[in-house]
Amino acid sequence: MKPITVIVTASGAPGGPSIIQSLRKVKEREIRIVATDVHRDAAGLYLADKYYIVPYGTDPAYPEEMLKIASRENVDIILPLSSLELLALSRFKKRFEEKCIRVLISAPEKIAIALNKYRTYRFLEEKGFTKILPKYHLVKSIKELEDAAENLGFPAKPFIIKPPQGKGQRGFRIIVKQKISSVTDFLNTKPYDAYMDYHELIRILGKEENFPPLLVMEFLPGKEYTIDVLCKEGISYAAVPRYRKRTTLGISTIGVTERNEELIKITRNLIRLFGFDYIINIQFKYDENGEPKLLEVNPRIAGTVCLTIESGINLPYAAIKLALGEPVNDLAVKWGTKIIRYWDHVTLQE
Repeated sequence: MKPITVIVTASGAPGGPSIIQSLRKVKEREIRIVATDVHRDAAGLYLADKYYIVPYGTDPAYPEEMLKIASRENVDIILPLSSLELLALSRFKKRFEEKCIRVLISAPEKIAIALNKYRTYRFLEEKGFTKILPKYHLVKSIKELEDAAENLGFPAKPFIIKPPQGKGQRGFRIIVKQKISSVTDFLNTKPYDAYMDYHELIRILGKEENFPPLLVMEFLPGKEYTIDVLCKEGISYAAVPRYRKRTTLGISTIGVTERNEELIKITRNLIRLFGFDYIINIQFKYDENGEPKLLEVNPRIAGTVCLTIESGINLPYAAIKLALGEPVNDLAVKWGTKIIRYWDHVTLQE
């Protein structure tokens, strides 16, 4: 088959190295990999055939710079990994297509909804998908925050607070009445966990003249899942639930593929509703009654897609084949595949 050149953006992202490695495993054609990142110390840069340092995805210069690089390197495909780049690349998609460069991304209006959790929930409410939504409130003042907390059963129950639009777990906190209540808690709680005292939250937010809009949600105590999806024009070719058995700072470190038909059905319906393209990941968590509730819709490839790859579906390459108009076969999943992630490294000489 014809050799191709692929740009993997944000190659220092948690999934960057494993996604590059998945493309290296392809046997049916040669794939030349060009990596980009804003940081020179991004590990994925040094696993590629060539790399470039680029502006942030929110920088107005970013899409033009990516177009220059893609043209210079005769790129066939761009695979975006970072949420910060999605809107810029999507809005620039026609410019890339004019040069026969395919960007594995959905339409900008769909991305704009999915990147904002509050807009996502409101959109789904309007479409009748209320059953899968957690209890939530958008708050814009201390008074609204206090009312929302009470409505969610605080202090008897903890609650979640996070920005409507964020990256990773930035701004995410589980709010409790008192985080450390004993010497045992003090000695065994790591300083970077997600729990936070309610009064500390009120104190910090009370300092701000301009209160930032925040999403306040019910705490969901059940199992958490990410579903990796391969799709085109709202049709799902594969949907693979992964049980997030253990997470560290928002990244799944122990996971297992699980044939959860309930989540697969919901996910396929959401993909159809949005009309998404290529690779999407959707996160759910079960509530205290055993009902799945939507956490977020991410219109990009997930950081732990390596588990789906190890389960038998090379999702990055399958999406590339879809973009090239080639048949996508062998989408069988080895359910029960488990991964345990660990640190690895790239060695360089400065």
